Amino acid sequence: MSSDQISTLKGVRRKRENYQLPTVNCQLSTLNSQLSTLNSQLSASTAIQFGYLASQHLGSIKISSHDG
Repeated sequence: MSSDQISTLKGVRRKRENYQLPTVNCQLSTLNSQLSTLNSQLSASTAIQFGYLASQHLGSIKISSHDG
């Protein structure tokens, strides 16, 4: 392979990479947004579950304190 052919191939590869990078960047941005949304939903769900468990626990403490 001549040096001209190698230079041409490198140029083609560079152009292809430069074309693909914005697409990949956009996909990663979309994925990041989806993960952020999922994280928020999981945090809210965890908070609700924690609140429920805490209320159950506090309720049992109140009941047992009345018995004693």
